[in-house]
This record gives sequence, C-alpha cells and structure tokens, in this order.
Amino acid sequence: MAPSYFPLRWESTGDQWWYASPIDLAAANGHYDLVRELLHFDTNLLIKLTSLRRIRRLETVWDDEDQFNDVAKNRSKVARKLLLESEPRKGHGHNSLIRAGYGGWLLYTAAASAGDVGFVKQLLKRDPLLVFGEGEYGVTDILYAAARGKNCEVFQVLFDFSLWSKGGEIGSVFKFEMMNRAVHAAARGGSLEILKELLEDCDDVLMYKDLQGSSLLHSACGRGQTQPLHTQHQYLEGQNGPVESSHIKPSSRRVEWSSQRIAAFTRATTAVRRAEWSRFNAAANTQGKCRYVAIMIVKYLLDSYDVTGSTDTQGNTPLHIAAYNGHLKVVELLVSSSPALIPLTNNHGDTFRHTTVVGFKTPGFRRVDQQIQLMKHLVSGKLVNLEEIIDVKNNDGRTALHIAVIENIHSDLVELLMTVRYIDLNIRDVDRMTPLDLLRQRPRSASSEILIKRLISAGGISNYNDYMTRTALASHLKTHGIRGNPGTSFRVTDAEIIFTQIRIASRCTRAN
Repeated sequence: MAPSYFPLRWESTGDQWWYASPIDLAAANGHYDLVRELLHFDTNLLIKLTSLRRIRRLETVWDDEDQFNDVAKNRSKVARKLLLESEPRKGHGHNSLIRAGYGGWLLYTAAASAGDVGFVKQLLKRDPLLVFGEGEYGVTDILYAAARGKNCEVFQVLFDFSLWSKGGEIGSVFKFEMMNRAVHAAARGGSLEILKELLEDCDDVLMYKDLQGSSLLHSACGRGQTQPLHTQHQYLEGQNGPVESSHIKPSSRRVEWSSQRIAAFTRATTAVRRAEWSRFNAAANTQGKCRYVAIMIVKYLLDSYDVTGSTDTQGNTPLHIAAYNGHLKVVELLVSSSPALIPLTNNHGDTFRHTTVVGFKTPGFRRVDQQIQLMKHLVSGKLVNLEEIIDVKNNDGRTALHIAVIENIHSDLVELLMTVRYIDLNIRDVDRMTPLDLLRQRPRSASSEILIKRLISAGGISNYNDYMTRTALASHLKTHGIRGNPGTSFRVTDAEIIFTQIRIASRCTRAN
C-alpha cells in the first residue's frame, strides 16, 4: 500500500539533513489558497517555491516516486493561478510575476506537468524567448522538464519554438546544439517515445555528447530512477533527536502569537501537515505504467546502438555513472548485458566499485538509501563476485576500503565492506598507507573512533606515527569524483544561447 503522507526530511550527506518547507508541501498538493496565504505572510517564500535547486531535490524524493505522480500537475496548477493573480488590475501593463523574472519557473512547471500544453502555449505567446529560460532556468532545464512530463506535444512545441522562433536566423551549429540538448533531455527525463522520435533518422548516436563527453547512455544511466522505494523513512524532531514515525502528526503544542498573519501562517502549516493525501494512493495504481521507464531507455540504447563501451572525457563508462549515482536496476542491466564493463577503469584507475563508494561523497543532494541498497547487493555477491575484485587498486594504489575511510564517508558503508570475505584490511596504497592509517589521519569523531576499534579487532594494523609525514600527505587524501551530471552542460552554454537570441530579437525589432 502506498504511503499516505509525503516524507518531510531526508538524510542527504550522512550527517546533514534537508527539509521540505510548508510552501513546498502546499504547492505539491495543489493547495493554492495555502500557498497564497504563506506568500502574504512572507514574500521571500516565493524564492523557495521557485528555486530550481529545491525543485530538483523535491523531484528526487517526491516526483520520482510513482505514488506521488500528481505532484508536477499540482505545482503547475498553483503556478497558473499565481500567474493569473499577478495580472495587472485594469488590464494594462505587464504581469508582475513575469516582469519580476519568474517566467522561467512558470514554463518549467508547466512543461513538467505531464500535459499542460495550454499553459505552455499561453506562456510562449506572452514571450517566445521564455523557451530559452530565465534566471537560473536555462533551455536545457526547460527541455528536461518537458521530457519528464512524458508529453510529446509539449516537448514538440518547446523544441519547435527553440528552433524556429526567429526563423531564418537559425544556423546549423545552433540547430545541432538544440538537438543535442533535446536528445540528452529525453534520455535524462525518461521519455522513451520522445527519444525514439528524435533519433528516428540517426545512424550514429555517439555524435550527441555533452561538454564532458557523456553519451546518451551516460545521461540515461545518470538519471536512472527505476522504481519506488516502498519503505520511506520519515522523521520528527524529538527531544532526543530524530524519532522515526510512520506518518507526520501535527504538533500538540499551542503557540500563541499576537500577529494575525503569523496565526494564519500557523494554521496554514498545520493544515498542510494534516492534509489527507488520498489522491496519491489512487495514483499508486498506475505504477506499472512508468516504473521501468528509465530502465527501458537504457535497454533501448543498448539494443539499438553500439554505445556500451562509450566513455566520457574522464574515462567513465555508463557503469561508472550508474554506480556513482546508486542506480541498482541500471547497474544490474549493464552488468548482465555487458559483463566486459566490470573490470574497466577510468582515467584515475577507478573501477565501478570505486565510483560506487565515491558516490557517497557527492557534493550535491542525493539518495543515500539507494546508494546503500546498491552497496548491499554488491557485497552480497548477487551482481558480481566481489570477493575476487574487492582489493583491486586504482592509480593511487587505493581499494574501495581505502576510499571509504579517507573522508569518514559513511560508517555503515565501511562496515559493509569489512563483511566481504577475503578482504585485505592491511593492503597499502602508493604511500604505504593502510585503511587504518588513513582513518587515523582524519579528524576524530564518534563514528571514526568506533571504526578504528572495529578495524583493529578485525586484524587491521597501523605503523603510521610520523607527524611530519602525516602533514605532508594530508593534501593527497582526496577522492576523484565525477564532474557534473551527464547531459547538463554543453559546448555552447545556455547563457550564450539566450544572449544570442535576445540580440537577434533586438535587431529584428529595430529592423521593423
């Protein structure tokens, strides 16, 4: 049975937490009146509501879960009503929301809403240049949102506007840049129908690469959410720290504030948290339609094109990317269809096991639960025989265990690796350092002290006592991550594209 409540809190970096705000919840459930009330209380909440960074995080934990597949539509409804609310009173002048620079957010939410083509056309009629984005939103983001929405008509409208809004001014280089963005957006957004249509007459898909040299398969593997997690952990902040709960209950404390607006804010917040999410239970019945869309795109690319061995500029294969992002189903498909990918290394000598561990230290927001799930499958031997490859070294002479302890990444991860049979706890890197040596170099914490004791009890040894050597080597204790997300950066930036289009529009206006 699908959960009736949104998860409100997520562990994002091991020791840090990220929270959904009341206005996020109100918009996700389509409660426009509550959104409006919250904005009247604090207009700065509009920055939170329209933040691309926050929306991407919420897409990861809400929109990607099938039982919450109405979220994008609800955001679009709220955005449309906000647009109408911002119209000039007497019908003269400009819309205050678009004039304030929120047109990019409006188009993004409309494109991602799975079929709100009327809203998309309404916005483009006001300003055709909105297709190239505005503020922190670029044309790459807009096309990605349209691909997420899985509506071919919406995607076609946006793509046509991006190509033909200025007619004959468009050159072949610009057309290729837009096509490159479109196919990567379809691969990342999980829209198989759109991707097939775009690649209908294409014989060589490897011509479509981003700035980092990532192929379409890299983009699909980097975004490969394939199925919902049926056990979301939700938390309340109790007196003694996080308290696990099956649902979120309103606070029993009564806070009396003098301000009428603050009282309204409290009522709005409580109403959001107590709202019954029955529509999401009904949405869970449609899980079979979209659960395996991402895995289908990966399978389609593997079956239709010779892209299995493609690498980016760092030498990462699609398996490196999928492992780095913790996408278990994609890793399973790649390993089963192309076992030759397993021993391949990137430019730093990292195998996919190394990048699985490095993924826990991703600087951006991520799903630690998915990464732990992938690591558990690797350790269990269900995917590959980890016992034979657990001690493989990279160019720095480090194994997955070395990397796991370098930055105190995650105590559960280190303990998982220690359970692998035949693992060498005393293997040394190029600097003659064992995992225990590296762990003792890091700043002390409660978790590191526990790990030190467990490594010693399991037979770990350390001969590392030279303080001067310790200081000299500290700067070398870095892992090699993956720069950026595949399919998000290109040779010509979004900023350059919109600047060029504005300049062309200005010339056309002067000519007329």
